[in-house]
Amino acid sequence: MKRIITVFGVSILLLLFSGNLIAQQKGESNYYQPRTSGNDNAYGISGALEYYKLIRGIPEASDIVNAHKAANLLPKSKSMTWTEIGPDNMAGRTRAILIDKNDNNVLYVGGVSGGLWQSITGGTSWELITPLAENYAVSCITQDVNGIIYFGTGEGFAGGSGTAAGSTGFIGGGVFKSTDASGSNFSVLTSTVPSGSNVKWKYVYEIAAQGTRIYACTDGGLQMSSDGGTTWSNPVLYPNNSPYTFVSHDVEIGSDGSVYAVVGKKIFYSPDGNTGTFVDRSLPNVNANALARVEIAVAPSDPHCIYASAVKTTGALHNVYRSLDAGETWTIIGPGGSANFNVFGLNNQGFWDNIIKVFPNDKNHILLGGVDLWDWREGSTWTQKSLYYLPSSSLYYLHSGHHEIVFHPTNPNMFYHGSDGGISKSIDGGNTFSTLNRKLSTVQFYNLNCNMFDQVMGGTQDNGTIVIPGNLTTTGTCFDYLGGTGGWSAMSYINPDVIVGTSYYGDLYRSNEFGKSPKGFYSGAMNVPSDLSPDWAGFITPIYLDEQINDLNSPDSIYFHADTTYPAGATVLAHSKKNNNFPFQYTLQNSINEGDSVLIQDRVQARFYVGLNGAVWMTKGLHDFSGAPDWYKVASINGSAQCMAGSKDGNFLFVGTDNGNLYRISNLCAVKDSITGYNSSPYCVVECTRIANTGGVITSVAVNPNDPTKVLYTLGGYGRTNYVFYSSNALDSMPAFANKTGNLPLNPVYASTFEMGNNNMVILGTELGIFTTSNITAGSVQWAENNESIGRVPVYSLVQQTKNFPGTNNYGVIYAGTHGRGAFKSMTYLKLEDNQVLEANTNVNIYPNPAIDVVKFEFNSLNNCNGVVNIYSIDGKLALSKQVKVKNGDNTIDIDVTSLVNGNYLVEIKFKETSLTGKLIKK
Repeated sequence: MKRIITVFGVSILLLLFSGNLIAQQKGESNYYQPRTSGNDNAYGISGALEYYKLIRGIPEASDIVNAHKAANLLPKSKSMTWTEIGPDNMAGRTRAILIDKNDNNVLYVGGVSGGLWQSITGGTSWELITPLAENYAVSCITQDVNGIIYFGTGEGFAGGSGTAAGSTGFIGGGVFKSTDASGSNFSVLTSTVPSGSNVKWKYVYEIAAQGTRIYACTDGGLQMSSDGGTTWSNPVLYPNNSPYTFVSHDVEIGSDGSVYAVVGKKIFYSPDGNTGTFVDRSLPNVNANALARVEIAVAPSDPHCIYASAVKTTGALHNVYRSLDAGETWTIIGPGGSANFNVFGLNNQGFWDNIIKVFPNDKNHILLGGVDLWDWREGSTWTQKSLYYLPSSSLYYLHSGHHEIVFHPTNPNMFYHGSDGGISKSIDGGNTFSTLNRKLSTVQFYNLNCNMFDQVMGGTQDNGTIVIPGNLTTTGTCFDYLGGTGGWSAMSYINPDVIVGTSYYGDLYRSNEFGKSPKGFYSGAMNVPSDLSPDWAGFITPIYLDEQINDLNSPDSIYFHADTTYPAGATVLAHSKKNNNFPFQYTLQNSINEGDSVLIQDRVQARFYVGLNGAVWMTKGLHDFSGAPDWYKVASINGSAQCMAGSKDGNFLFVGTDNGNLYRISNLCAVKDSITGYNSSPYCVVECTRIANTGGVITSVAVNPNDPTKVLYTLGGYGRTNYVFYSSNALDSMPAFANKTGNLPLNPVYASTFEMGNNNMVILGTELGIFTTSNITAGSVQWAENNESIGRVPVYSLVQQTKNFPGTNNYGVIYAGTHGRGAFKSMTYLKLEDNQVLEANTNVNIYPNPAIDVVKFEFNSLNNCNGVVNIYSIDGKLALSKQVKVKNGDNTIDIDVTSLVNGNYLVEIKFKETSLTGKLIKK
């Protein structure tokens, strides 16, 4: 019996490959974000600090030092090569800026988990100076009179309040010093390396130079070195001629060599900076214990004029003060508690972002930064100069979270500004701003995901959810999808224009325009609260998208309507009703006449999951944009979901929680509707089983793509001895998980993945970067450091593209989302085998191909009949159609394609009961 093949695997390939091109074109625009009222800072930094505390614990300095020592002893594997992929137009939190005294076009900036960077072009482009440094937490920079540069490490402003109390930033590795005035090579000062007996150096809050003398603010008070950092002493002797060892947050040098320092929230002054000459010049009528942070600024034009921004323990502004006599007397110039002068936002985060600076040429003119930037001059009122929620292209935009301001040494109207969004510049005294983030790759990803066309998106700390679409001119330029702080994301294959992103505490948005017009899509039946909080979901909320294009176990069905007569055994093209009309092939069991309909299995499936507090929900309506889709509560869990991973066939989902529970959710391929999918229904087909209880937060779970019985999960938190657990019987009623930590340095593990080409190879993302093993089944697993070209930067996300669908060009590529150095990819395991493509009748010759104007189609026919040539555009729409005469024997048909835009197309030639297909590229 004759086999009839209509539109087929090749159509799928072209449809998706071309859809990718449209996605790239759309990605070149910076789309409107859904949060426009400024409420994306409603939680401020508090949620992030709670999350840091959850996944990192409260580390001791010795934990960090010992982890680095253990990593130094491991073999340095080069089995994976990493390439930086962006974003190249966005940067992360920046607390340190330096203008080189010898060349004002040379700038240095520090990322709090992204290293030291240099620009030789005044900030128009940046290059990483210490690409393989052991510590990336650069917090402050200074330069001595001879041009030698010092930078301090460790971000200590992360001790939050409330549930975030006790959280910590990334502990530093001490103070680093340049080997000469070129500032290109640095070595650590051994006297400052944190250790059990030297714990004060774990955070360096500020650093300043007075000639060749260096001052550093530490957890052990103000430290001073007069020998280039070889030895240090505490010059503040208070109150009984004893070293004052409370935490020091700020130190400033006056133009006359005087020194001001904040120690224990008290302000001290010395006319020369020598030991024993510091006197208490603290703020009047305020108990230092009632303050969380005090930042000071000395007027360059008058070393006796000093300003102070004092913050309460609640994080709210206490007052802004000024002194004209080196701190002997103080005047309040900015009272706290005013709704019209809310420097640190509704969330009161002055302990986090607090910077004050005096204009070089006017001691009575200052800038104060918190959430936004404010201006004050004597005789005037406070004026807000920036709005963080304006479009980034606005002249009045500065990213929220202000940490540093440095004036140009010869132009008092020019200054550089460091924030949670990188570097900005003003050339008119703070009236307008421009962003200088090109190639400053310090974005802090929480999660990274990819589609099957080598495009990526992910959620970041305070830089929203971003998409790096890639195009012909640059692969690293990103655009904003969601504002605020982003989390997990998903990208569709069935419709490459569909992407999903999250914001804190389970805020969920989808778009079917590759980022344009994002919309929430929870259903009313979920009882979503108006104010999302930890009661609803974790700060970083896991989501998971499973898509299948040939699911033989699908419970769904559609009607196929015959446009001609088909014999039994014919392979026909059908379109999924629920999933973007995605085409799939179906072999008819019986003959069907023209105009008849037959019920067939819908083999295209999209199952989307979100893990919340106490529950996992699923919808099969991701691609239905007519309204909110139906959601099914497929599982009730104990705890808040932190991570998810599914089996390749879509039947199993594994979920890890904040309180250490690991769940296996089974039989998901059988879910058809709320009756079969809702866990409280007596007819629910889904089974949820707790298969592990670890007692610690589960930070990642990985499922072997070749065998769902092999599952691995990882744990966070310093102070543990076991971080990696593996099971080879994960589908058993009660799986056994074995400890596979082996010789891994004892530090939190945040991400994991199996390498699909080797069932025994596992890749981990940790606080110290990437580690790999070639044999996870070994009794004592041996790990190797794999940080070649990526460095020891925290890696929060790892994903390998494991689906070889038609049109895929990144099968096997592994992507890494770092928390401080942006995104990387490794093509080491890129698979070169042909895509999974269904059979197609392609007995047609198309030339020239690529075509410019006229293209010829050659094929053979056994009939004299009428036919049609259809050329389909990248989104599956008919772009060109021409009626043709088909003759018995060889046929050559010319088609003018000059009207087509450049791109990839599917060609279909239909006549009688035959359909021929091919690919066409128009140039």
